[in-house]
Amino acid sequence: MLRLRRLCQDDHDFQEQCLRMRDFFVSYGYPLEILDDAWNRVSKISRTDALIPRPKQSSQCTKLIMTYHPHNLVARKIVFNNLSILQADPDAREVFGEPPLVVYWFAVRSLRLMTQDPDLAGDLAVKLVLMCHNLVKSTRLVVFLPLLTHLPAQVAT
Repeated sequence: MLRLRRLCQDDHDFQEQCLRMRDFFVSYGYPLEILDDAWNRVSKISRTDALIPRPKQSSQCTKLIMTYHPHNLVARKIVFNNLSILQADPDAREVFGEPPLVVYWFAVRSLRLMTQDPDLAGDLAVKLVLMCHNLVKSTRLVVFLPLLTHLPAQVAT
């Protein structure tokens, strides 16, 4: 919604676009309380303040990336409730020394593409696995991918 604040030149247009955005996310199961909280926080920021660039800070924290779904909230709770177990293991402590930053990924478009064309599904799955492998090698990143019902031969080996 902060991006809408930057894009919309007047408050009336901003309010209309926020309503549209909120309805869109509600239709996909996002909690109304979180969306309203975001709207309230962004409404207090002027467009002028929103346009001021913030200084970039490099973050070395681990990012926990999950596809947004209400069931994945349980996975998040499991990770945070058992963080002490992860921190007790010497190898896992390197990744989970601090609590991870949770990022929800909206993967509807990718899943639609994968289910429409089996050949494309294989190509996308291979690219997705390779991309995540490269990200994990280069950054402190933990990725939970959506489950695929059909794994192509290239990925399975």
